[in-house]
Amino acid sequence: MSVVHKSASYLGIAMANLLNTFNPEAIILGGVIPQSSPLFADCATKVMRQRAMRPLSAHTIVRTAQFKEFGGALGAANFALDRNMSISIFQQSESAEAAASPSEPIDIG
Repeated sequence: MSVVHKSASYLGIAMANLLNTFNPEAIILGGVIPQSSPLFADCATKVMRQRAMRPLSAHTIVRTAQFKEFGGALGAANFALDRNMSISIFQQSESAEAAASPSEPIDIG
């Protein structure tokens, strides 16, 4: 159990450093260990909250990945679509919703 606690503590320190540097809205933990061990993710989150600046860590969400080994590929594809096509595979943007259902008739002529 001490190996799990020690490695989770190191991950928590790394998460705190990332939080202090980039201030993300959420941190997603992927991989086999966080998926199979809630204790690991909880310990890492606790250490992160202890070591990060309190105003930053108070609102940061820490979750385990839902898409398993495809998460990175889905995120990259979503990023590429957002940058190049303004279409998201996860949620429809406001401009796409407005274009899909116009409230006024469009004058073409």
